[in-house]
Amino acid sequence: DRTEEKLKAGQNNLYIAHMPRDRNSKHKLGVESGKQSQSHAEKIRNPTTAGTILDIRVLSETMGIKVVVLTQDSQGKLAKMQELNHNTKPASQTVTLIYRPKSEQYPDGHYDVRINNQTVTVTSEGKSCLFHALARGMKPEAGDEEIRSEAERLRSVEANTLLKHPDRKST
Repeated sequence: DRTEEKLKAGQNNLYIAHMPRDRNSKHKLGVESGKQSQSHAEKIRNPTTAGTILDIRVLSETMGIKVVVLTQDSQGKLAKMQELNHNTKPASQTVTLIYRPKSEQYPDGHYDVRINNQTVTVTSEGKSCLFHALARGMKPEAGDEEIRSEAERLRSVEANTLLKHPDRKST
């Protein structure tokens, strides 16, 4: 799975931060890119589809937020793995996520959120922890039902963005 490889690379270096990403480039995958985006848009609406760093990228650009992804380094300290910023104007807010790689406890990896320098553990049904963590980071005072609704909305926003702008999905 290429996403997993990219995440692993991001833990050890800045590969993901420097991935080619130029929406104005004339070199695009054209129809194939559109098909991949449409397929991903359909999958991402389903709560059993786990989110990835690429989903964070699309949502960061679409929502106008800066997302910082931290992970534990070999000494157990949180270290910046990735910073995603939409780069069009100042971010409306910054959300800090903590990525926990695949393990026995988290077979698909896991995202928690950092609010006021405190780690907030995200519990969600299915494979929606990324979307729940992002929703919690965007609305730290919201109740569980509102977070659940916001996580579903984020999936929908991403899917609609991918359908309208298939060039937003990088593979």
